Amino acid sequence: MHAPGSLQLYLTWQEASRSPCLLELARDLLADAAQLADRSESPRQRRRIDVVSAELLIRDGNVVAAANLIGPDSAEGATELEKLIFVRLLLAQDRPRVVDSLLAHLETAARRDSRLGTLITILTLRVRAAEARNDKAAADRLIVEALALAAPQRSVRSLLDEGPGLVEILQRTTPMSVYARPYLDKFGAFSEEAGETRTQGPLSKTETSILELVAQGMSNREIAHRLSITVGTTK
Repeated sequence: MHAPGSLQLYLTWQEASRSPCLLELARDLLADAAQLADRSESPRQRRRIDVVSAELLIRDGNVVAAANLIGPDSAEGATELEKLIFVRLLLAQDRPRVVDSLLAHLETAARRDSRLGTLITILTLRVRAAEARNDKAAADRLIVEALALAAPQRSVRSLLDEGPGLVEILQRTTPMSVYARPYLDKFGAFSEEAGETRTQGPLSKTETSILELVAQGMSNREIAHRLSITVGTTK
């Protein structure tokens, strides 16, 4: 069995982060992937695990441990996904000006290649950086652009992933964008859903199997075939 790639691991963690009852399983999967990476004796595989582990630590508020894990030079030779996680570390360290420099190159490439999902993520990170610099005018301008791109694509996750810190900015920009209020409502619904999830019981056998297969890099269709369930159930 091969260790899953950074994208597969990251997506698994992103899904788990929206559902608190899945967090422990996500941690276990990450630990298993780390063991597989160590057995492979592949520095690249090990780096992938470290980068995704750092994302988990950042979300847990353990910034020092995340910095010790991926180091100050993580942007050198990194994939785009790894650079975005490094940006989150820089924001957690209150280094917004370094973030601006790093994101400028990523934004240029995303615009050139018309990769809207990546561009929305970059813009929301730039919003956080501008807010950290207390440049509210820039933060407002960037969030309005991000909303204009995200709404037609029904892209909710890119904004939800940046957490409640965007709520105040969305409230401030409600007069500037017709999309701000609907996204505020989505944040509210997400918070309620997360609260309900905490009161739910343990995962079912099927839910556990789905998450394990996602971590192995299988597609929704492949998971559905393996477990004899519908593709819709895997989502």
